[in-house]
Parts: sequence; C-alpha cells; structure tokens
Amino acid sequence: MPGLRPALNSPTAHGEEGRGGTGQFRRIVALATGATDDEIERALAATGGEVKNAILVLLGGVDGASAARLLEESDGHLRAALAAAAD
Repeated sequence: MPGLRPALNSPTAHGEEGRGGTGQFRRIVALATGATDDEIERALAATGGEVKNAILVLLGGVDGASAARLLEESDGHLRAALAAAAD
C-alpha cells in the first residue's frame, strides 16, 4: 500500500543487510540529521546501532545512554524525546 513504511526496528526495515547491517541505517540517520559519515558512525556505535537513538544523539546532543532513556520515557516517540533533550 502506498505510504506505508516498516517500523525502523522491524526485520523488513533492515533490507538484505539484516539487523547487523549498517548501510541502510547510515542512510536513514544521514537523511534525518545531515551529519557526516564519521558523526553517524560514532552515533551508531554509541547506541548499539539503534537508529532512533543515533538520531537523538546527533540532534539532541545527548550520549547513547541518555538517548535510550529519553526514548523509553517518551514511549519511543523521537519528537518527544528531542523536546525532552532540549529542556
């Protein structure tokens, strides 16, 4: 169906690379943040490859552990976690 996208944590979101793949993850983070390849690599490493967490690290200026906590507290909603990081 048009307009439907897989969840970022679903197996279909990871393409052929699977959960451990990083190519598609890097592209998603790059599009969302405009960060450099080095920044993206560091953010993904700091978050165990979690895309939303890496985006929050880059845009919210928080570390990996804080990103995980903020996302948990916001029920996985990135926009709310970004707002909380700005407070």
